[in-house]
Amino acid sequence: MQHHIIDRKTFQTQKWAHGETTQLYVFPPDSGKSFRWRVSSATVTNERSNFTVYFGIKRWIMPFDGPLTLNHSYDGEPVYSIAMNPYETHCFKGDWDTEGIGVVRDFNLMLRDGVAGKLNAIKLYAEQKVVLGDVFKEAFESPIISADRQITLGFFSIDSGFKLANEKQVIVCMKEDLLLIEYSISELEQLKLYEMSHPHSNTAHVVSFVVSY
Repeated sequence: MQHHIIDRKTFQTQKWAHGETTQLYVFPPDSGKSFRWRVSSATVTNERSNFTVYFGIKRWIMPFDGPLTLNHSYDGEPVYSIAMNPYETHCFKGDWDTEGIGVVRDFNLMLRDGVAGKLNAIKLYAEQKVVLGDVFKEAFESPIISADRQITLGFFSIDSGFKLANEKQVIVCMKEDLLLIEYSISELEQLKLYEMSHPHSNTAHVVSFVVSY
């Protein structure tokens, strides 16, 4: 099991039609638009926005700080609409035409065809410790877990720094840095027992995601 903390100072931010998007990580590194998976955070500054179309990509999205409604359509025909509250997740096809309604900051996980993944939010209360295997069960179960695939678990928070710990190791991640953990099936039971906590008196949310590829 290996972990990497990516400093927020290294993130790349660029403008898009309705705000700014910050690329947090892309795999393989430096693959540009040919990525297999990508995580980013975006701001939407217009009440109505049209999402960029990505063919062959499955998209997960999570709003941070306000409600977000998505209207999906394909080939000119409505597919469905969904209303989301902060820290709720939604998965949809990147080749759909998607209109967003809401001024928000959000988190995005993009998966190319053949890559499996899941986006989740962990809620942390003051002085509380949660066990990873309890609060993100999907990261340790099939179909995500497979012996012939590489697995990466990621964490990101705009609320607070946080800590992951077991009897032998403590990992500290600062606010808005990105923590990535690469693990194999043989390390599954060990990782499930890690405890997560944060040092402040307020309630915090930690974005968690898993990718297998």
